[in-house]
Amino acid sequence: MHPRAALHRPLPLRPVQDAVGELGRRGGTGGVKVFFGGDTGYRAVLDGQDEDNVPVCPAFKEIGEKFGGFDFAMISIGAYMPRQLMSSIHCAPQDSTRPFKDIRAKRALGMHWGTWVLTTEDVLDPPKRLAEECKKVGIEDGAFRVCEIGETCFF
Repeated sequence: MHPRAALHRPLPLRPVQDAVGELGRRGGTGGVKVFFGGDTGYRAVLDGQDEDNVPVCPAFKEIGEKFGGFDFAMISIGAYMPRQLMSSIHCAPQDSTRPFKDIRAKRALGMHWGTWVLTTEDVLDPPKRLAEECKKVGIEDGAFRVCEIGETCFF
């Protein structure tokens, strides 16, 4: 492992796993299962690496298998550039579609974009790129979307 790689691994999902696990232990029936991704990355991409050949965080698939999918998910789509600094803590649009599938989300809302200029990508770029990436991987139109700035969304 590259010495810097240890500093750029995706953040662990342990707090999310613990919170979701606690809800599952309560034995509730019915209701809606919600996944909140928070600040997390899908893979850590260092300078010069081909991101399609970088290991991904297995926790998303494990969560999907353990809980049988989610009715609604909130997954980061912005604040991802430069990749070598941000990929371990925020999903880029091409990353976001993968946790969506891994956790078996039925619907999702992209977050962490358009609030303020935090990183180097255009602040309005993430929604456009998310739509492109969803098409590429076969996510049904409207299943993973964003709220426009100031919009109230109902799912």
